[in-house]
Amino acid sequence: MCEDLIRCALSDDWQNNARLNEPWVVDELVYTEGYRRGAQLLFEHAEKNQHDRNCLIYPIAYLYRHHIELVLKHIIKRAPSLIGRPLTPEEEQHLKKHSLDLLWQDLKPMFDNIRRAAGWDAPAPAIEAIDDCIHRLNLLDPKSTSFRYPRSLPPDVKEINIEEIERLAHLLSGLDSAVCHIGRSRD
Repeated sequence: MCEDLIRCALSDDWQNNARLNEPWVVDELVYTEGYRRGAQLLFEHAEKNQHDRNCLIYPIAYLYRHHIELVLKHIIKRAPSLIGRPLTPEEEQHLKKHSLDLLWQDLKPMFDNIRRAAGWDAPAPAIEAIDDCIHRLNLLDPKSTSFRYPRSLPPDVKEINIEEIERLAHLLSGLDSAVCHIGRSRD
């Protein structure tokens, strides 16, 4: 039975297997979107099943937080072609860390160039809202461990609004899609 768990070759059991290491799966967008979809599905379940909400909040928040981290990193990695300069050594180092604040502080100054390259206007309040939400999420989970392990959250935290995190994830995913589209059209 366990030998069927992981395979290095394709099998006939296609209905029960997920494909790995395919060219379309290795794309970082598939990873980031997978974490977001997982969070969305769990959140939808928790909305319909109130009794599950308090135990599912941890994987939901973890999946959203990881999605946001990956999206920020993905945008920053693709940004040099849009901002007309390579990443600084400090920005490169931040890509190896889990701090949402550091990643956002790197991306924020690039945002105007990305916005201009995409041809859309992002009003200042959107930047301020992203800034605030990322900062608050980073305070809750600075190292990407607070939702993974018991008693890791600050003890005074009693509630979290998942809809706010989904709004942030949606906005950043849109930005990520725009950056990818612009990057492909320039290649």
